Amino acid sequence: MTLATRFTTRYLAAIRWFIPSEVRADAATLTRAQNVINAVVMAALSGPFYAWTYHALGYTAAGRVILTCCICMFSAPFLLRLTGSIVVAREVFLCAVFFNFSWLTYAMGGVSAPTAGWMVVPPMVALFLGGYATSMFWLALTCATVVLIYALPLLGIPLPAHPIEEMRLLFLLCDFGLYLVIVLFVFLFELTRTEGVVKLQHALDFIHDAAVRDPLTGGDTRRQALRQLAQQREDGAVFSLCLLELDRFRRIDASHGQAAGDAVLRAVAQCVAQHLPEGGSFGRYGDAQMLLILPRTTQQEALLLAERMRLAVHGLRFGSAAPELAVTVSIGVAQREADESSGQTIARADEALYQATSNGHDRVLAYGDNPALPAPDAELAAPDLFDHTRIDPLTGLLSRRVLRDRLGHAMARALRNGRMAAVMVLEVDQLGDIREACGSAGGDALLAQVAAQVRDSLHAADTIVRSGGHSGSQFVLILEDLRSSEGARQVAHSILDRFTFPLAVAGRDWRVTLSIGIAMYPAPGCDMDTLLERAESAMTRAHLEGGNGIRLYAMDTARGVPAG
Repeated sequence: MTLATRFTTRYLAAIRWFIPSEVRADAATLTRAQNVINAVVMAALSGPFYAWTYHALGYTAAGRVILTCCICMFSAPFLLRLTGSIVVAREVFLCAVFFNFSWLTYAMGGVSAPTAGWMVVPPMVALFLGGYATSMFWLALTCATVVLIYALPLLGIPLPAHPIEEMRLLFLLCDFGLYLVIVLFVFLFELTRTEGVVKLQHALDFIHDAAVRDPLTGGDTRRQALRQLAQQREDGAVFSLCLLELDRFRRIDASHGQAAGDAVLRAVAQCVAQHLPEGGSFGRYGDAQMLLILPRTTQQEALLLAERMRLAVHGLRFGSAAPELAVTVSIGVAQREADESSGQTIARADEALYQATSNGHDRVLAYGDNPALPAPDAELAAPDLFDHTRIDPLTGLLSRRVLRDRLGHAMARALRNGRMAAVMVLEVDQLGDIREACGSAGGDALLAQVAAQVRDSLHAADTIVRSGGHSGSQFVLILEDLRSSEGARQVAHSILDRFTFPLAVAGRDWRVTLSIGIAMYPAPGCDMDTLLERAESAMTRAHLEGGNGIRLYAMDTARGVPAG
């Protein structure tokens, strides 16, 4: 640590003793309080010297006035600590400074006195201690005082005689002193200001890290990962995506606790980071899902890399917290194609991941590959799952063509696992009005924003499909691994919460609301078509009741709990 750094640290620590904790809470108030102390330090270094100088030059009365004013100035920090009021401390200090220089100017011959130049000090110091309004007040008062002192001889009122003969020496000392005091005060102000700037920079760095860095995994946040993806798309170079999901992560949380789940996520994230190629990045895309961006990487190269990651995760162990715990991951891989949006690339990687998780977990699949294992229910599996028409070009979501396949798998898993699945139909209430006001382009822009907001509300294992409906304003959500209908309600409420603030469409802000209908499965006498009809019926009821609401199909029950 340098001498300057040690001095700065000790000086700032010393002046903080005078500043109460409630004053330190606000950065602007703290700076003003520190400047009060800086001004007192300036007075302490100059006042006693000039009191001695006047005494040595034979004007003892002036020396006494200076010392008396210095005592008042020195009381300002203690008043600040005692009262917690910057205004009280500031005004006591400024009154003492003003009286000191006004009296000296009057007693030393008026505006031609060597102290006349010092009259600039009160408004200058007031600017740093109280801001513009305070400075203007003291500037007006100072100017009025100088004019009054100048006018006294003109009005026939003689100025006092002073005994000092060495006026040239006094002028020299006053000029040098004024220069030094101004420079010293600005130096002390810069010292405290620099500390504030450093603290602000640290705060900005913290906010930036919080915005772009996921605190649990150390990877990018979802928003930052999407920014990185958009940057790669703008660059136009070849790149691939991997969508990695921890298999059965909810069971890990349920069996071993959240702390163990967090430890698993951190360990997998570290493993992913170690295997990333140069220039690659990853971000947390969902609760147990990570999005890997691999620049200058073909799909085949990404497959090899993903397989190495999958095998590395196999070898992870978690010590005494969960010695028997073995973790596996499923990974979907897709290479960006020409003229394809980021949402479409992610959707294809998500489709590959879905096939990996649907066919036994713990595997790597690329978009377009045939799964190594058959689907759990062959009657529900559609042939050609990887057709481009299965991606909605507007929102980047899966299209209606995949709805029955996804829902069939979800219903089969619900029966096997003894858990519940939910179908949720969402409709945008205002789409017709927005299309009438802003045209079809405005309506499409709104649907794209709604799709992004809804997708961000979902768990990585849940599915969102754009089904269209009569006006193209509907989305179908498939939620899995639920204990009861209350879990589906909570998801619906979190979706509605995302539309508290208006969305910008065609230069206007629109308040958007959704009508949401929910149907639960398993339920008596309910097949796939009936389940979809029930969810649509509940959504229609929510819409007829004014929209911006959630309705559960009245005949459903969740594990014996009434679902009305």
